[in-house]
Amino acid sequence: MTPTLQIAFDAADPHALARFWAAALGYEVEDHTAVVEGLLAAGHLGEADVLVDGDRRGFRDVATARGPGPRLFVQRVPEPKSAKNRVHLDLQVGPEEAPRRWSAWSRSAPGCCGRPPTAARSPPPCATPRATSSA
Repeated sequence: MTPTLQIAFDAADPHALARFWAAALGYEVEDHTAVVEGLLAAGHLGEADVLVDGDRRGFRDVATARGPGPRLFVQRVPEPKSAKNRVHLDLQVGPEEAPRRWSAWSRSAPGCCGRPPTAARSPPPCATPRATSSA
């Protein structure tokens, strides 16, 4: 099997962060309904472990998104961020596009994003995600 890359984030709200990055990168948040229902039926998952979002059922503590690049895996962690990120993602869209794109991204996950960008500053990363890489 050829290795593939998945980027993993720790977050207080994995679903908001997955929606943000999916909107920012043109990805789709994955639908885990079939897997979750199978695990519930088999008794391997309890209702407390499930998040209902419209007609979708997902894992309460995990959200994922897929697109043309690496898959995004976002997991809930109990502790708050305590140090500077060693890895971060920069979205480069250019100063003319930044305000319009930030507006669309912030609508995808209300309350998730920081200050709006200016021509001198790119959009802020949503909730300053912490990559789990030790790079």
